[in-house]
Amino acid sequence: MANEFDRPHPLVAFLFVIANVGAGTTPVDGKLTGAGIKGGPIVPAGYKFVPVFIDVETNDARTAGTSTIKVTADGTELVGGPEAVIAAAPSTLVDTGMATGDADSVAAGEEIGVSATGDGSFAPTTADADVVLYGYFLPV
Repeated sequence: MANEFDRPHPLVAFLFVIANVGAGTTPVDGKLTGAGIKGGPIVPAGYKFVPVFIDVETNDARTAGTSTIKVTADGTELVGGPEAVIAAAPSTLVDTGMATGDADSVAAGEEIGVSATGDGSFAPTTADADVVLYGYFLPV
């Protein structure tokens, strides 16, 4: 029996690492984990990638400021996509975020990625983050 939880396409997950999540106010791009892999996966022709959830964990607790982690398409942050905020008050190591409303998707031929942007006062600037991005490849 079909219901709203039936999905014709499987949920996929990508693990990224971001070095120095709060190094400044310019976005710092994440890299896919794995030997020799740089950047993120490319969306195949005939599909779009719809991100639905992001999970972030850092290796060091915040002592000041915030860092916002967002999904990117060819390096441009998506509007309405899932995002996580690592904040100093209370000091957090983990945050999650879900897509809101009609979020942007990553088009065919574009690179799926994540980025972290500090607020200029984020510390420690040497903290790194593991980011798990979940989403669907849907036909267009």
